[in-house]
Amino acid sequence: QQMAHNELLHPHTSHYVIPPNQKHLDMLAAVIYSTKDREGALEEAEEICTALKEAGFTVVKREWQCDTSLFFLVHKILSECATYCSIFLLCVMSHGRAGVLFGPDGATYKLNCLLKMLEEQLDPKVPLVSMKL
Repeated sequence: QQMAHNELLHPHTSHYVIPPNQKHLDMLAAVIYSTKDREGALEEAEEICTALKEAGFTVVKREWQCDTSLFFLVHKILSECATYCSIFLLCVMSHGRAGVLFGPDGATYKLNCLLKMLEEQLDPKVPLVSMKL
């Protein structure tokens, strides 16, 4: 694969091009979990954090409490941590149904609204890929 001289390709993937002024991937992951009605959620979150750290991510772990909006929590994490990142991975551990997350207070959060917020807040060079499980 031939690339322009001003692009550096990360050796672990062929999907991301690192801007020349960055020189390396700056990978940030946010793991948000709720312990309400989720026995073992903290342990699961810690296992996910460990795996992400082993993969080279800087990891921020936050508990999603009843009095906090998911959008506020994600916005706060991005404001504090993602001044510039090449990859931002968001893992929200909660109950839900197709396209909707249930908050610990019973509020519902549409995934497409969350993705729109991420698109608006992240640097446009950061690829936005969504996967719902």
